[in-house]
Amino acid sequence: MQKELDEASSQGYRIVAGSPTSGSEMVLFLEKSVSSPGNYQYRLLATSRTGTMEKELNETANDGFRLLPKTLIAKPGALGGTEVVMLMERSPATIKKYHYKLLATSRTSTMQREVGEAQSDGYVLVGMFSRGEHMVIMEKEN
Repeated sequence: MQKELDEASSQGYRIVAGSPTSGSEMVLFLEKSVSSPGNYQYRLLATSRTGTMEKELNETANDGFRLLPKTLIAKPGALGGTEVVMLMERSPATIKKYHYKLLATSRTSTMQREVGEAQSDGYVLVGMFSRGEHMVIMEKEN
């Protein structure tokens, strides 16, 4: 998928929406960007470990990419378990950088407390999904 995204973005396409399929794939809708002075770039992130995903989110964000919340999915992993998949986008004229906090718990009260603490630190909620536990992605501008 990363190779296909690189090819499409080099031709001037940009992701408009994403959705999980009834199977274990993600379908994306792209459109040709006519007003952009350059091409958008994308990074596909996929892992079954929460800590790894937060680390990869922030490493990619340090390179100027921003999460596309409409592309968050949880799908059955190849080796069992559930894999988290998401895409990040970098615009041609990006100057802003972001930091991410990924919160995961099966307890609603814990999630509420952790989201409140992150909001106090300047984060905003940008995505939420479940995979046996509730997962919330919080973002703030650096």
